[in-house]
Amino acid sequence: DYRGVGRTSPALVCTERTGDEGEDIDRCRKRLERAPVDLHTYSSAVIARDLDDLRRVLDVPSLHLIGSSYGTRVGMTVLRDFPELVASATLDAAAPPEIDLFETAPETFDRAFARMLDACTADTACSDAFPALERDLDAVLERLAVDPAPISLAVDGELRPAQLDHRLFIDLLLRAFTPRLLAAVPALIHATAVADYEPIGMLAAYQPRAATRLPFAFGMHLSVVCSEEVPFSSAADAEAVQSS
Repeated sequence: DYRGVGRTSPALVCTERTGDEGEDIDRCRKRLERAPVDLHTYSSAVIARDLDDLRRVLDVPSLHLIGSSYGTRVGMTVLRDFPELVASATLDAAAPPEIDLFETAPETFDRAFARMLDACTADTACSDAFPALERDLDAVLERLAVDPAPISLAVDGELRPAQLDHRLFIDLLLRAFTPRLLAAVPALIHATAVADYEPIGMLAAYQPRAATRLPFAFGMHLSVVCSEEVPFSSAADAEAVQSS
């Protein structure tokens, strides 16, 4: 585990649950800063230096890097700052530093959904079970955009009331875009299309690290995003891309 996540200390986990995401983030930041935690030292560049320090402590000439998702950002930062450190690098689902994630995320999500829909159409069992999956998805997004549905989200072992709009639906559905859950996405879309909201609500309890019982380090995520994405992004451009 790199700094700020998993079994490292401190792990930048946000435990605040007021029901207001902005308030939760602000309280989490203030609590971590009182710890005290210097949030400026939690970034891809610092993690790259940590790996170089680790190599020196272990007295090994070089390292083989394997990374996916954010791990590819760390891997490319290591390749940029410490090229002599790397014997080989395997990077899956790359997130290069030069890409504006806020502007490219909608296109990336569209491509992921298109591939999922194409895969269902090409699979006899899936296409027979969900012959109108793309229409179901479009109908769900249009309905929830104007008429959010009251649902219960499974959070921290308990059910909490929430309003399911089109943005929350996409956020929850994307949690299923993993090797373990991807096959369930068509059923989740169809269930929501027929106003069965329990399956999509249960996704709120899913964490990719659940098998290790380690919580998602949201504070670390925000430290990286706020230092490496926000200063180089335009809110207006990102909103324009999302609305299109």
